[in-house]
Amino acid sequence: MDDDLYEWAMDEHGRVPPNAGAAYGPDIELGRDEAVPWHRYETFRGSGRVRIRLSKELGASDDEILAVLIHETYEIAALEAEFVENGGRLMARRIHSLLNAQDGTLHCAAWQKADDVIFGMIAEGALPK
Repeated sequence: MDDDLYEWAMDEHGRVPPNAGAAYGPDIELGRDEAVPWHRYETFRGSGRVRIRLSKELGASDDEILAVLIHETYEIAALEAEFVENGGRLMARRIHSLLNAQDGTLHCAAWQKADDVIFGMIAEGALPK
């Protein structure tokens, strides 16, 4: 994982939703018709990096922690590509359709990627069954 793109931190202020392993992005509510620029996601002290807050409730198993890290980095990279493809801005409703936990296109693809990597590592013996 490229340290130039991400800043990892434990969630000290309760910003990660319950039942989520991590969260990133603007800390404000967005109106569904609001145009959101990519730089709103690059929130770490003007560094251009995306701050990913890890939940204090994140499990202690290697595969769970690794799955969350893979999920978040895959999702952020795919989201950034969507922003680039759309001139650096997306409507908030489009972001929601990509990231919502139930059926967001990028969200689901990110979990599939995490599953594929974890199951591959288990098959190779790099993680316990």
